[in-house]
Amino acid sequence: MIIDDSRLEKLRQEATKIARKQSLLEAELSQCPNYPQPGDIFVFAHPKTMGLQWVILSAAEPQRLLIVPADDVAMVGSTDIDLPAPALCSPLTLRCRQSLWIRATDFDMNLRVGLLETWHRLRALEKVKQIAEGKLISSVSQQQMDDEHDYKEWMAQVNEGRHVLEQSLKPIIPAESSWRKMVAWLKETLVSWQPKEPVFTWQVGWAIPVVLALIVGFVVVTKFNLPENQIDISYQMVMVNKTIEVEENLHEHKFPWEKPALNVYGFSAAKPPSLAVKAFGAGLLTGKRFLLGKKSENDWLTTEAGKDYFELGRWTILLWAVSQPHHDMDKPFWDKQRQILAKFKGAFETRQAMDNDAKIVLIKLDKLEPVLEKLPDEKALYKLQTRLETMMEHLAPSTF
Repeated sequence: MIIDDSRLEKLRQEATKIARKQSLLEAELSQCPNYPQPGDIFVFAHPKTMGLQWVILSAAEPQRLLIVPADDVAMVGSTDIDLPAPALCSPLTLRCRQSLWIRATDFDMNLRVGLLETWHRLRALEKVKQIAEGKLISSVSQQQMDDEHDYKEWMAQVNEGRHVLEQSLKPIIPAESSWRKMVAWLKETLVSWQPKEPVFTWQVGWAIPVVLALIVGFVVVTKFNLPENQIDISYQMVMVNKTIEVEENLHEHKFPWEKPALNVYGFSAAKPPSLAVKAFGAGLLTGKRFLLGKKSENDWLTTEAGKDYFELGRWTILLWAVSQPHHDMDKPFWDKQRQILAKFKGAFETRQAMDNDAKIVLIKLDKLEPVLEKLPDEKALYKLQTRLETMMEHLAPSTF
């Protein structure tokens, strides 16, 4: 049998992606602490739970963990969350209706098999909340799947696996009043947080719970120990979809201080770089190192005086990374970036009366705004890339 060269190339590419994901997973697992925590994926030795993995979604307290079963069966109903192909442990579908609470001591650390990215954990937490409230948001295709015979049969097996695990581990089940209080608290917080004008254009499919998960992620930060920084969550979204090309572009990219010396500094050519300039540069470097899986060495610049500039640097290199070819972020991601831009503008408008550097930043942000409004349009991506490069050249120091 003759195999087409193009087909062979596709097979090679798939094999490379699988090997890369496995390598990344092994590296991530090697860095995990020796105790179960949200995002960990485990299996249990009980024979009747074979074929199921168990994802830790949250920790209400150190010794009480919320888990849901997961599997690689490609049937997604209205109470499920499926992982996209780039996710570290995909293919995997989380069966959120079957959640239960168990003790941390019930896990065997030798049976930790994977990790769930924060972005998808937020999606799953939102789905659990919808189920608890009886207010599911799902697509037509998911609702149709609920009625499929094969799906019902598989859900019966998943439910049996959950029941077996529940009986064998004797899990902690929170009091009904406690669960209701948590749901009521979430609802109250969401109502007070919602903007006056609609932010998103709602779409069917998994995009709906994804966008809602962003909202819930910010209001349950204290309850579930999730990252509250919107830029942090944007980084998680990018890491889920990071490609080999993005890493290559980051390796090749040179910041102003890495290029041949010039007789200028960021923001101003008349004096050495200020704290604002250095903080912006440190943010760029920190963001780049994070995207490449390296530890930051510039945390000393995250002082109150330089925090806005540091965060602006992190945000700038993140957007530059996803503005490159071979990378495709969806509309919810760009909606979030427009919100972040608005917050940056507000922060630097407050600073500009006593901070000349802030005035220059506002000029740059004003030039980014019309481009961000057009994303995810493909042509706008190139404009974004060039304006971000100009922004880095003008704002970053040529030396530290």
